[in-house]
Amino acid sequence: MFSKKSNKVSEYSMRILESKHIRDVLKHCTYNSMVIFDLDNTIVESAQELGGDQWFVNFIEYAAGIIVDRAEAISVVLGVYHAVQYHVDLRAVQSEAMRIIQILQDVGIPVLALTARSTNISEPTLRQLDKLGIQFSKQWDDEVFVVLRESQHVSIFEQGVVFCDGLDKGRCLDAFLKYKQLSPQHVVMMDDKEKYLWSVDSIMRTFDAQFIGLRYGYLDEKVKAFNLEKSMQELTEIAHELPKEIQSHLNRLNISMFSTKRVQEPIIHLSPTSIDIGHPGMG
Repeated sequence: MFSKKSNKVSEYSMRILESKHIRDVLKHCTYNSMVIFDLDNTIVESAQELGGDQWFVNFIEYAAGIIVDRAEAISVVLGVYHAVQYHVDLRAVQSEAMRIIQILQDVGIPVLALTARSTNISEPTLRQLDKLGIQFSKQWDDEVFVVLRESQHVSIFEQGVVFCDGLDKGRCLDAFLKYKQLSPQHVVMMDDKEKYLWSVDSIMRTFDAQFIGLRYGYLDEKVKAFNLEKSMQELTEIAHELPKEIQSHLNRLNISMFSTKRVQEPIIHLSPTSIDIGHPGMG
């Protein structure tokens, strides 16, 4: 499991492999492993086109075509993204995920979730995980604490989940482990974003820990086939339930043009290629 922080030097090795199955984690675990899972597009995904990583990325590109200041466009989209999380459902990417997590926990292997998600949506995220029967809290106490604070970003730990709030995942994990005075000897991490695996890999080097990163590609084809128009239609259907400030953002972005109730004019189709996708998702 874990050893308290010590000066003992262990042999270091690192690999990053491709994987399309959650159960592949089990192949790489040993008695002293720690397992880290990303959430979005790894353990869970949005049950709709709306609300997921790929929607967030594409929505930024759409908004940037209307709002000249890209930083402002991102800020507006983040506000909408956070509000939407209270109105969309999550589902397991692979149904066996819950069982895999439970197996690891039952044999005493620590399991942690490390997500780029904001602390602003920790409540709906944890509620949805609980609804799906996904429990990361089993091996951790009830303490909720700030993991890392930087500028306007605050990473927190709650119920076995580190919410990185957009901060670097490696640095957040480093801060978490040091707060807990833990020194993992062997870490297996699964994430659909390779950049996060490299980030954690660099931190594991400082712990002199063995590291295996699994770049999870189960949803790769689905992400490529993302339908922006459908996601915007879903957004118009719940717009009236969102806070007034968010509704004003949607009006500014002319989201009503995507409504299926508008029959006077044809809906403009925005394909992923037409908005020049090339930015990382939330993760």
